Amino acid sequence: RPGVDSLKFKGELSKARTELFKFENLLETQKHELQELLASDVLPVIEANAFFVGNLPAEPGAAASGEHPRLAIAQLEVEASQVRLKQIHRSWTPEIDVWGTAYARGSGIRFDGTVEKAEGWTFSRYNYGIGLQVAFPILDRPAIKLKSSQQEASIRSSESQLRHTRLALNKEAAIAEQDLKTALLIAGEAPVEYAASESAFEALQTRYQAGLIDYSELILAQYDLLHAEASLKNAHVSAWKSLLKLAVISGDMNLFLNQIPN
Repeated sequence: RPGVDSLKFKGELSKARTELFKFENLLETQKHELQELLASDVLPVIEANAFFVGNLPAEPGAAASGEHPRLAIAQLEVEASQVRLKQIHRSWTPEIDVWGTAYARGSGIRFDGTVEKAEGWTFSRYNYGIGLQVAFPILDRPAIKLKSSQQEASIRSSESQLRHTRLALNKEAAIAEQDLKTALLIAGEAPVEYAASESAFEALQTRYQAGLIDYSELILAQYDLLHAEASLKNAHVSAWKSLLKLAVISGDMNLFLNQIPN
């Protein structure tokens, strides 16, 4: 049926072009977002690499050796709050000052009453002094006690934030591990779907060339084949993405980088 099949072909071709325009727009949008993340006006040329769609990662068995930045920041905030509390406590301790003085003068009168005017222009009498002073800020005690209470509350808040961050990261790590396992299972099933769709398309293509079926059945089989191929590649990419997420949460990028060939 040349007329009917030709019209259906034009309709499907128009749909395919529309989808292509959407994906091209998505690609350009993501390029601009990548430029913003890299803080660069020029996006470096990225060569196409079929490694991630042709290989699957292995589940990491070793524990992570790093620490997530969010957890490190929370831990540093607790330590900083504790140091500030020590400084407040030390501000009430006594202050000890040591001072000393020395001066000299000239005198034209000797001990026996003899007057020597010329000696008055030179240093003939020397005096030295040394002292120790202890100051205790008694009146600052109420203000220091108030600051101490406020800082202790800040420490409890920082410790609570640290526990919350650790629990959140543990939850995210567990989810990432489960996502990786699921992605690997899906990637293992995707080739079966692709092989079945490919065999079905080849069989329907032979029947279409023999005139046994119309174009709509053939294009539907072709769509299923393309969808199965896209699902196969997407399953591989999803597995790598889950592994990367697990590496980020664990604070050890070697979990991801060690599985990529140089």
